[in-house]
Amino acid sequence: MPEQFSTTLCPSERKLIIEEHDFFVSELIGRVFSSFRDISSEADQEAHDHYEALASLPDSYGVDLGSAAGQAFDRGFELYDSLWEMKRQVTFGALAILYQQWDKGIRTFIERELGFFVCRDWLENAIWEVNLENIIKFLKNQGWNIKGYPWFAEIDAMRLLVNVFKHGKGQSFDQLCKQYPQYARGPFALFSDDKSGLFKDMYGLPDQLEISEKQFQEFADAIRGFWLSFPESINVHSNDLRFLDTRRKQKPPKQ
Repeated sequence: MPEQFSTTLCPSERKLIIEEHDFFVSELIGRVFSSFRDISSEADQEAHDHYEALASLPDSYGVDLGSAAGQAFDRGFELYDSLWEMKRQVTFGALAILYQQWDKGIRTFIERELGFFVCRDWLENAIWEVNLENIIKFLKNQGWNIKGYPWFAEIDAMRLLVNVFKHGKGQSFDQLCKQYPQYARGPFALFSDDKSGLFKDMYGLPDQLEISEKQFQEFADAIRGFWLSFPESINVHSNDLRFLDTRRKQKPPKQ
């Protein structure tokens, strides 16, 4: 194995990665998210239709219009609540796909490029078992510190949100509240701009967190920014492969 070698992200590959990413985001927003943009009106219509159905019953049914209005309101609220939860689940599911595709894309690229110089059996285990922080350290040591870019905060917040979506309360939720409280407000998001600070520490529960379409687009733009910024060539020194090997201290075997 040479002491130093390099990776290459050619312009055509970068273009393909970004085009596939843009297609996924565009189609998701156009085909899926658009159907949840007016759930309040859908709920109002459901309440109205239910009230009209009750009010049109024959007098022999003894329908009380006040009671019918209450039932109609409950019917509309139940629909809104169900649609809101479906929207939340779909949004977080899409966010998880977005993040996992990004994570997988980095690892696939590094595995392919280093595979020309490093033992593939060792490399496969190292790349897919190491945590993301070590991948970031590896890239930083090659001169590309992704934490210094403006889009990194969104990607890091995305990582925490996906973990919270999968596991609920825990370390990721605590970090999210501390580092990116704007995504942890839940029902209190309405008061996120409160000047008094009264709602500053009022966070939602993991199953109450919601990502808006605008925020989802910002996350997607962050991933796009990552691939646009990815260096065309990264020089790798064999000693820096230690960041990819958390299971053992010895150097990776020569090919």
